[in-house]
Amino acid sequence: MKTKMLPLRISVAFLLLSIALFVFSGEAVFADNFISDESRLLLKKLVETNSGTENISGQDKMRALLIPEFKKLGFAETLHVTPNGRKVLSLKFPDSKPFILYMGHIDTVFPESTEFKKFHEKEDKIIGPGIIDMKGGIVMMLDTLKSVNADIRKNVLIILNDDEEVGSFESNGTYIPLVKGIRYALVFEPGLKDGSFVSSSAGLKWLDLEVKGRAAHAGLEPDLGVNACLELAKKIPALSELTDYSKKITVNVGVISGGTKPNVVCENALARIDIRYVDRKDLDDAVSNMQEITNNNSVFSKRNNEPATATLKTVVEVPSLPPESTRELVKITRQVAEKIGVDFRHQHVGYGSDGNYLSALPHPVNILVGLGPYGDGMHCKTEYLSKRSYAERLKLNISLLKKLTE
Repeated sequence: MKTKMLPLRISVAFLLLSIALFVFSGEAVFADNFISDESRLLLKKLVETNSGTENISGQDKMRALLIPEFKKLGFAETLHVTPNGRKVLSLKFPDSKPFILYMGHIDTVFPESTEFKKFHEKEDKIIGPGIIDMKGGIVMMLDTLKSVNADIRKNVLIILNDDEEVGSFESNGTYIPLVKGIRYALVFEPGLKDGSFVSSSAGLKWLDLEVKGRAAHAGLEPDLGVNACLELAKKIPALSELTDYSKKITVNVGVISGGTKPNVVCENALARIDIRYVDRKDLDDAVSNMQEITNNNSVFSKRNNEPATATLKTVVEVPSLPPESTRELVKITRQVAEKIGVDFRHQHVGYGSDGNYLSALPHPVNILVGLGPYGDGMHCKTEYLSKRSYAERLKLNISLLKKLTE
């Protein structure tokens, strides 16, 4: 009799074990327990509050939601207004001297008119505009700080700007003076899709190539005209050929414009050019070659040999984030990850963040980018956050903050 019952007992035990393995390692846990109800509700409010870079009122609503949450943890806020009206929010304990920076931004790429508006969950994903870039990262800042005591929190300065998605060109001049005394800068941008942190990133330079010609009636006296659109068209292939993938330098003519009407010889044309680089020397060489292309004009008036002319102007520039700036935090974070059983990987990327500006500070700062939760579809209508990544990153961020304040 006992022998006959043994297979049944084994089958039941196996079934119970299978259910347990699914519950504790699969979707069920992460669907409910990866984030507290309070933080989930805040995240939903943030995601459904449009804060596109040009939506000033939406950004004010974002700050109004966030400031009380940080104040509950002992942080006092200061709002810094830039000369052009942008706003930088800084938060720290009163009379504290923090040496750790939590850096983030409240703006997204999605305009107020976007149809991508709602927060919704599907299996291991939370989908919504700005969910990883970077509203999930801001909520993770809060959850990390909630998980440590006030003696640790007082070592942290939080900075949130509102123009990162257009390069932080206005806000960086305001927040850079605030980070004096900072030793570690943790940028809560999302990790890459595979969970990698960003340990180096390309610098960026935008330039405008402006071409000036002479307008003329396209039917009455076209030989008097100097076609600026044609001159620009001849220069674009030469500009594009400056890309050298082996050196991680790319030259992209991303925007072109020119002319007024089809029956008028084009008088003015413009191209906006994006350069991404790692080595400053490669950038300097590329700009030197671009200047030669700019100066070499080949379109002339047939009547009087008048040439087109061109000028090259820098619009904005963001420094690169070199590996030297992240080396110490990469080492520390790897040690922390190994200790708590979390995978750690890092890599170079071709885009930048506020970490790039921090790398150019006059005093050395140790930087790491990608502390936020990750998923995929950033800047797209499929943007989502992986619930598993939230649980993993939160565990790592808590341990890392404790380690840095030991």
